[in-house]
Amino acid sequence: VILYLRDLNTSLPKLLEVIAEFHECSGYKLNIAKTQKIHFNYVPSKEIKEGFNINWKTKKIKYLGVFITRSPEILMIELNERTYI
Repeated sequence: VILYLRDLNTSLPKLLEVIAEFHECSGYKLNIAKTQKIHFNYVPSKEIKEGFNINWKTKKIKYLGVFITRSPEILMIELNERTYI
């Protein structure tokens, strides 16, 4: 699942509350340690960085076999140089 969030200082804690409620209702659990993030025009606060077990240094993430980067130019090179079936 790809999620787009604004103002991570407030939306990330709220998202994790919703995910915890989902876990309580469904029994499914999100492995936060495997959670990937990529941020555009955002520098996480110290509280956010230290409060959540997320890799904040990610420059690209892999989603459905495609690497998604912060740079549109690199993303287009990646998409154009590979053949996807």
